[in-house]
Amino acid sequence: MVSKFWPSVIVVLIFLPQVMLADDVTKVGKPFVSKWGGSSGGGQNTNDSWRSQTFPIVSGYAVRPDNEILNKVTVEWLPIERDPLGNQCKVSGRLQFSDAGVTKNIDWFQGVAVYLAKQPNQKLDWSNGIEQKQASYETGFTLDRSGTFEVWFDFREMQSDRHLEHAYQFGLALGRHEETELPNQFDFKQSQHEKRDLGEKIRWSSRTPVIPSTVKMLEVPVAPEISRELELFNHVNPWFFHFSNQKQYQSTGVDLIRAVNAVRRLGKEKGLATLEEFLKLCGGENYFGDRHNTVVWIIQLAFESDPSKEKIPFPDVRDCLIHRDSPERQSWPLDPIELSDDVPFKVTGFIVGGKMALNYSKPHLAWAHDNGVIRDGQLIPSSDPLTAAQAIFLSAKFKRLSESTQREVAQWIPDQAMRMVPDLVEQFRKTRTNKPGDVIDDDAEWAAFLEYSKQFDISWDQQAKNFIVRPK
Repeated sequence: MVSKFWPSVIVVLIFLPQVMLADDVTKVGKPFVSKWGGSSGGGQNTNDSWRSQTFPIVSGYAVRPDNEILNKVTVEWLPIERDPLGNQCKVSGRLQFSDAGVTKNIDWFQGVAVYLAKQPNQKLDWSNGIEQKQASYETGFTLDRSGTFEVWFDFREMQSDRHLEHAYQFGLALGRHEETELPNQFDFKQSQHEKRDLGEKIRWSSRTPVIPSTVKMLEVPVAPEISRELELFNHVNPWFFHFSNQKQYQSTGVDLIRAVNAVRRLGKEKGLATLEEFLKLCGGENYFGDRHNTVVWIIQLAFESDPSKEKIPFPDVRDCLIHRDSPERQSWPLDPIELSDDVPFKVTGFIVGGKMALNYSKPHLAWAHDNGVIRDGQLIPSSDPLTAAQAIFLSAKFKRLSESTQREVAQWIPDQAMRMVPDLVEQFRKTRTNKPGDVIDDDAEWAAFLEYSKQFDISWDQQAKNFIVRPK
C-alpha cells in the first residue's frame, strides 16, 4: 500500500440558486443562499455551528414584533410523521403567543431551529444551546400566516429501534432576522457599483438557548412495515456515507451483498420491480441522490451483460477511478466499485450522482430490463474483507495506477474493510490505548491491524449472511 491515508473528507453541500416568487401572498419565496459553518470550520460536527439563509421575497406576512412579543412565543407541537421507508421524520408545529390572555398563532415570518436529543427518553439542558454529540438540530421557517413550520430529521442518525415507538426530547429556538442586500452572484443585471435589492437573512446557531416552554417529550412512531427485500435495499441506502460518525447511519459491503443476493432470489422482473418500488418510497427531496446510488450499485452487481446486447451504462457519478474513455477501464469494469473475492468496495470517496436532481438510475433500470441477465450465483465472499482489500492493493492493475490515484484508493478501502468486522476492530482498539479513535487512518496502523487479525479466523457465514470472527 502507498503513503499515508489522506485526512477525513469534509463534505460541502452547494445549494444551487432558486429564484422563486411566492405562490400567493401568504407564502415565502425560496431562499437565495444556504450557508453552513461553525467555529471549527463547518457543519454539524462542531460544538458551535451556524447556518443562514437569505430570502429575496418575504411578502404577505405581518410585521415582525419587538423582543417583548418574541420572548413570549410558544409552540403547539403536531404529531410526528415518518416517511414511507421510516428513515425520515417530519417534525412540525405552530408558533403561538399570548395576547391579552388569548393564545394566537403568530402571523409574521419567523425562522426556527428544532432541537432533538439523539437518545430516546433522555432529558438534556438546552439553556445554552445544544452539545451536538448529544443532540441534533434542523432549521426552518414559518410557511404561512398560521405560524406553521416543519423540519425533517434523519432518524438513521439517532439511537433508535425503527420497530419500536420511542419518546424523544424536542425543543425550539428562534432564528435571528436581519435585513441584508441580495448576493452579487445572483444579481446578473446589475453591476457591483449599483444599489441592489434588500432581502431578509435568518441566522441560526446551535448555541442559541431553547425556549423553555417548548421543551417536550414527543412520541416518534414506529416505521411502516415494508418487505424484507426493501429493508435490505434500505440498509444499502447510505452506503456512500460510510465516513459518517453515526454508527447507526453506516452501511457496509455486507449490506450490499445481502441486497444483491435478495434481487437474485427474486428473479429479474420481480427484482427490478422491487427496486423501482424502493425508488418511489424514497422519492422525497430529503434523500438527495443516495436512492439512485443504491439502485445503480445493486444493478451493477446483480446483473451481467448479455454478450450479444448493449453493455451496462457507465454510472453518472462525479468521482470515478478511471476516465471513461481510458483503455484501462476494462480492468475496472464496475468502477467506482470493485468486487474482490465477492467482497464489494468503493474505490473512490464521495460517490454521488452527477445529475443529482434527475433520475439518473433510470438508464440502468432500462438496461437491466432490456439487456441485463441476472447473475448466475449469489455473492459468497471467498475470503475475509481484510484479505480482499489487500488483494486490490497487490493487484497488477492497482500498481498500474498513478501514485496519486493509488493514494486515493488507499484512503477509502481499509476503512470499508474494517467496518465489515466491527467486533474485531473494537478488540484491536483495546490493545492500542495510545491510538484513540474509531478509524484506522495511516499505513502503520493498518499494518498493525492486519498483524493483529492473524490471531483470528475470519470467514463468511452463508447462514448468518455475515463475516464471523473466531479465535484460531
